Amino acid sequence: MNAIELTSILPRQYIPIVSDTSAPLRIPTLAELREKDRAKRIAIILPIVALLVIGLVVITRVNMEALFPARRVIALTEQWGPTTLTNADNGGPAGELVKSTLGAAGYDVDLKFTNWEIAYSRVANNEAFTAFPIVKSAERDEKYRFSDPFFSVEYVVFYRRDHIDAQRLTAEDLKSMSTVFLSGYDYWPSAASTFATKAQNIRLGNTDFTANEAFVALANGEVDFVIEGRAQGEFILNSSTFPASAHEFATLDPKYFEPLGITVANTTPLHMIFPKSTNSDVIDKINAALRDFRRGDKYPLLAAQASGGDCGLDSARIIDGAALIRTGAGAVVTPVDGTAVTVLAWGAPGTRCTVPKGLPTPGDGEALIKFGPGPTEGTVAVAPITRLTFGADS
Repeated sequence: MNAIELTSILPRQYIPIVSDTSAPLRIPTLAELREKDRAKRIAIILPIVALLVIGLVVITRVNMEALFPARRVIALTEQWGPTTLTNADNGGPAGELVKSTLGAAGYDVDLKFTNWEIAYSRVANNEAFTAFPIVKSAERDEKYRFSDPFFSVEYVVFYRRDHIDAQRLTAEDLKSMSTVFLSGYDYWPSAASTFATKAQNIRLGNTDFTANEAFVALANGEVDFVIEGRAQGEFILNSSTFPASAHEFATLDPKYFEPLGITVANTTPLHMIFPKSTNSDVIDKINAALRDFRRGDKYPLLAAQASGGDCGLDSARIIDGAALIRTGAGAVVTPVDGTAVTVLAWGAPGTRCTVPKGLPTPGDGEALIKFGPGPTEGTVAVAPITRLTFGADS
């Protein structure tokens, strides 16, 4: 059979090239022809499949929000100016902290205002995802799961200047006077044993005061003391609706009571609480989002506003201990990784923190800190916010 005759039985694309040499002509087998045809089809299909996969990935990423919308959750709080405010965007600075953190963790927050007792009950009964800002205690730890702390508040004891000679008070005096313990609050351990709880809400006929009512009772001389966050109490006293002048009130000064072993002020971190049944992975994800948010530029200002003081006080720990940090004296120190510190001031844009004379003023993205136990204990320094970590152990 010659080459011309082969064309009648082979497809056009497989017509063999006839050499004019004397080498014997080899005809492809049917299996080889099928394999070549399969290889051609694969060569055409593979790029198409690859393009389709790439397109699907791009479309999925672009439409991730539509395909996997953020889970909508209820977060509860109470009006507690200036920390949480019903008439402020995002519910005030603490509300914005919570919304930003939960948003980064994949949640769409429906913020609702109620009172503390209802908030605790609804979270415990899985009727709300979280409530904030809450003091952590052993009793509450049995009922709820807690986020890492996200800012701190200083609790103090308010009194009327013309009613009490605060410098001459004794431990017996404190026990014999009436003190408002606000419903839904958890005070430092020795508060209950130090102050009497004889306060009675005459207008309501019971002992459940709201914070506003407690300060009105204080102004009217119906009670001797009100324990409240410093910034929160001052917010009420400075309110245009409060029926007395703010300068008529003061807070017990710790320097007169510490020698007596009496605590009259306490700075404590505040948290979000979750139902006890909340999965650990959920808490871990939220804490990770909170740690990331705390290292951002927005956090210092919100934390300062939420705590009520532009300086604020917060507990943290040093990370990346090998890097140098400059001190107030102009020197540098190399703190041990994990060293506990107190944040004295934030250098965020918009803060109006007054830094004590002789100490360095932190710049944007920095914090003025004081070192806790360790080789650098007591040293004041300026550190980048990225060098600080805030968590359960801080």
